[in-house]
Amino acid sequence: MKRVLAATIALVAMSSLLPAHAASFRDTMGRFTVAVPDGWSSAAPANAADFTVVLSKEDTETLPGAACIGLYLDMPSTRSASQAELNSVVEGQLTDAFWKSALQAGGDDGLKVISTGKRDRDARRIHNVVFTGTSVEDGKSQTGKGKMEVHFIPGSMHSLMCVTEEASFSRHGPAFETIFASYDPQVAPLVALAPGGTASVLTLFARASQSGQAQVVSADNPDLGRAGFNVGAASLTVDGAGSWQVCTATGYAGRCEAINGPAAAPFQVLSARRSKSSAAPRALASDALRRGWRTLPIAAAAR
Repeated sequence: MKRVLAATIALVAMSSLLPAHAASFRDTMGRFTVAVPDGWSSAAPANAADFTVVLSKEDTETLPGAACIGLYLDMPSTRSASQAELNSVVEGQLTDAFWKSALQAGGDDGLKVISTGKRDRDARRIHNVVFTGTSVEDGKSQTGKGKMEVHFIPGSMHSLMCVTEEASFSRHGPAFETIFASYDPQVAPLVALAPGGTASVLTLFARASQSGQAQVVSADNPDLGRAGFNVGAASLTVDGAGSWQVCTATGYAGRCEAINGPAAAPFQVLSARRSKSSAAPRALASDALRRGWRTLPIAAAAR
């Protein structure tokens, strides 16, 4: 946790290196979406396996910057559990003593729990902690204050943490709450592309404009309905190199269209397959992320 706090505070200083503002950030692997407040930037870190997204606000003359990072843990053993079961298991674990232990797992006794809480959304219990801590970067001591929310859903755990200088925490509060309130984890297979983005995946979305429940199609499927996919999806997209063919009938029959990016669903999609020129993707396990979170009690609580 000490390493994560230090890295987040450091990202505040590097925020000018991130891409320009966008209205929202959608994970290319279909795991989550999150809003990007006005004046903030977003990026998917290329060389940090532990992180899934970085949201950043640059320093101004009157307000130090802030940064939020997302983390993800694949938890296959919980895929068969219901959301209600996960809520019940986690409920008794996330006590004040637990949060204190989790925050200090990195060996920094200076990290302190300020408050804890929880909220419900879509029948999911979301837990949070507000904390303070000190990080030393290039010989300079910085006192930071942050908030972290944790989502347990069938098959995975999502965490989102926002940090700024302690004196600036309340002023960044509205933006932080926009980010936390908008974070939408998806119950979808974890699919990672082969190195270099040589493969593509098709993602079906329940709502328009690539929003709502997401389902990732990672292999040719002649009958999406039988496989449990939402054939009435309102929008879809293709991420990675190569296009997908979507069709109105099973077995790749009926009317078919090629999709190579974000689009409104042209019709009820009953079958889909990767174009012949596209390479097959392969699943990649995030071992570094697993190891990082398994040093904390929070990972053990959900297994």
